[in-house]
Amino acid sequence: MMAAFLAKRTGLPTVSTVHSDYRLDYLGRPLSRITYGTINTIALRKLDYRIGVSDAMVDLLIDRRFDPERIFAIYNGLDFTPALRPWIGPPSSARWGWTPTTLASSQALPPG
Repeated sequence: MMAAFLAKRTGLPTVSTVHSDYRLDYLGRPLSRITYGTINTIALRKLDYRIGVSDAMVDLLIDRRFDPERIFAIYNGLDFTPALRPWIGPPSSARWGWTPTTLASSQALPPG
C-alpha cells in the first residue's frame, strides 16, 4: 500500500510479488479481511507491475483481469541445488592406501 501511495508522488514504477490468492488470505478472520484484505486488493490494482511466484499465480491474476503485459513469473529467487563436492572415498580409504584410481582396480581390496 505504501508503494502505491508513494508511486503517485515520485513517478517511479511500483512492483509487488504475489505469493497467494489475495481473496483467500484472510479466510476465517472477517475483521482482517475487511481491513487488510481490502487495502491489499486496492493496492494490488494500483501497482504498475506484479510478479507471480508460479505460473498458477500469474494465471490467477490474468483471470482476474490484470494486464498480462505487466505480470511476470519468477519461480525461485535462490538456487537450492546442492553443490557437489568431488568424491574422495570413504574415511577408511587413507588407512588402506586407496585412491580413486586404485579403487577402480582389483588392487583396492584390503589384504587378508
